[in-house]
Amino acid sequence: MVNTGLIRKIDKLGRIVIPKEIRKNLNIKDGEELEIYVENDNIILKKYHRLLTFKDVVISYINLFNKLMPISLIVTDREYVIFSNKNDFKVLENKKVGNNLNSIFEERKIGTGINLNICEDSVIKGNYYIKPIIVNTDLVGSIICISEKEITNQDKLIVDIIDSLIKIKLETD
Repeated sequence: MVNTGLIRKIDKLGRIVIPKEIRKNLNIKDGEELEIYVENDNIILKKYHRLLTFKDVVISYINLFNKLMPISLIVTDREYVIFSNKNDFKVLENKKVGNNLNSIFEERKIGTGINLNICEDSVIKGNYYIKPIIVNTDLVGSIICISEKEITNQDKLIVDIIDSLIKIKLETD
């Protein structure tokens, strides 16, 4: 455990302020969820990655659609690439998403384009369609369709259906 030398008091409601420097270093943004648990006599705060807790469900949805209609998909949470159904993109799994993708996240817009800078050191060549996964006004991640050809309406529909299934799962659990 790293000792920061910072001491904070708990207020009457049991709250404690996490100093700005620590939030900035750990990339904790306003409104993000933290997991709180006890380990021995320590209280541990950890960034909570909601989408990552449902990774197996997300993978099963994508694999199901991939059997029906082969499509290259990448799923991210707010910080990391968590899954790709194509071997070409497996090297991206568990890599931190880049500033370019973070900018797209902040806009919360569905978008298409060519050559996506997904991680700081990785550019995906080809056309892409990106859809943010927003649950109860919270951005939890994105689904990205990659194609050497033009993105079709059918590709977009598959991404939209998977997005809807993920949202239903996240909202009900």
